[in-house]
Amino acid sequence: MGMVLSQIVGLIFGVGACWVFWRWQLRVKPKVRLANRAVFCKTSGCLGVKAANLGKHQATDVEARMAVADRTREGRIITKVPGRLNASTLVALEPLPKLSEPWHLPTVFVFAAMNGDEMMRCLREDHQNGADRRLLFTLTMRDGLSGTKVVETTAYRPEEIDAGWYGPALSFESNPNLVYEPSIETGYATIS
Repeated sequence: MGMVLSQIVGLIFGVGACWVFWRWQLRVKPKVRLANRAVFCKTSGCLGVKAANLGKHQATDVEARMAVADRTREGRIITKVPGRLNASTLVALEPLPKLSEPWHLPTVFVFAAMNGDEMMRCLREDHQNGADRRLLFTLTMRDGLSGTKVVETTAYRPEEIDAGWYGPALSFESNPNLVYEPSIETGYATIS
């Protein structure tokens, strides 16, 4: 009887420990916010999406993908124009508490597609067979503490793309007076 009781207690503690670990993994995932609207700078021909790490831990192994894609009536997603992004060397986003520290990795980053003109032309042209065409942006990252991997995806309709560029820091609003300069790898803009 003592052996059965000890196995039942061990099973209960094992299940409880797994549940606590699972809840901890959910709490420590990266908290990255993507902009509700994409931006297009007509001067430089770049298309951008802003991301900010609003969590308390570093987001590491950052990978971004941007493309114009069609969704057919059958539900298939077909890539029309892949974006050539500026962020080939960005590996991490610092947490929000380090936003004001100048010598750290960025907390906020604008991922810019250098072939934005081509992508915007594709978004504006007629769709075939009633397909729904959108700008897809996917961001994959890991939490620096737990290693939990998160994938964030946003699909922007053509009317959800504003002219101009994003304001500084945590501003997710577009400003038509800002111009993105592709030579600047930080994703920030200058006023023209």
